[in-house]
Amino acid sequence: MFSRRMNGSNQGQIPRIFLWCSPRVNSTVFEKCMSFVDGVQIWHEPYMVCRQLELLTNPMLMPPYLLQKFEEAQNEVDGGKHEFHGAKLEPIDSFSQSWVRGRLEAGERDKKFIFIKDMAAGIVDNLEKLPKGVPCRHTFLIRHPHGYLNSIRKYVMNIYGYTGDPNLFDVTQDNPILHKKNPRDSIHFLWKTVCSKNMDKEPLIIDADDLINYPHKILPKYFEALGIPYDPKYLKWDSDDSVVKKWKGAMEHVLWQKRNGVTSRALASTEFVPGQSSAIPRNELSPDIDQFVDFLMVGYKEMYKKRIKPE
Repeated sequence: MFSRRMNGSNQGQIPRIFLWCSPRVNSTVFEKCMSFVDGVQIWHEPYMVCRQLELLTNPMLMPPYLLQKFEEAQNEVDGGKHEFHGAKLEPIDSFSQSWVRGRLEAGERDKKFIFIKDMAAGIVDNLEKLPKGVPCRHTFLIRHPHGYLNSIRKYVMNIYGYTGDPNLFDVTQDNPILHKKNPRDSIHFLWKTVCSKNMDKEPLIIDADDLINYPHKILPKYFEALGIPYDPKYLKWDSDDSVVKKWKGAMEHVLWQKRNGVTSRALASTEFVPGQSSAIPRNELSPDIDQFVDFLMVGYKEMYKKRIKPE
């Protein structure tokens, strides 16, 4: 626990709390919620930005349509006429894994803790680039594979502007998230590594369904385990997305995510909204995502047993 250290008096000793996740797990809603916690500095997906830069420089990895979307965001940043102009966000060309590590190690003046929401896929191959010599906690947000895969499929169809028969769509074509020939479960691999290398004695796990349905039970336990004072007021927040101006991260990354429906709903949120269970029947999954279920279910079940429970 970090409660004795969370006084902001020593910027090198304030805790860096990582929330590792996969796409489409309500992580940005969680991130916005945490934006209103006293004494926090939010970092938005800094390591995933570095991974994105690798994709952008390799046409074999980045589909042309996604590259076009990013270029549109980059042009908007260059023009300076957007809602996040003047924010703490920085140009994407500043980012490298070594640069991110240095910034996180440097700490934050007048802050009580740093909360870094990031994708496991952004760091899983470069763990040596995580901060060293400073207090870090590693926490994880997971989601049932049925809901995770189905949400990715719907999102990709939307961002590609697909208007054909949904049953004929193959999400594995030109998709940097799901690779048919080389599937990865980055979140499970990262968690296992954190445990085996004793990077965190008790890495916390939250299930996305538990979070949106029982936030009043999950958040107090999460905060207590991290040594963060909890207040019930954190269950609701302002709908305005101007809080993003206080985040740190890459300007282009934040803009293209909002413009293309990755984060727009989450940034307009005011609370966790209960939803249907992610565990939709398997026979309702399309073949292109069904092929990943058995592979992902192994890691999910192992992590689910260790999660913070709402009881």
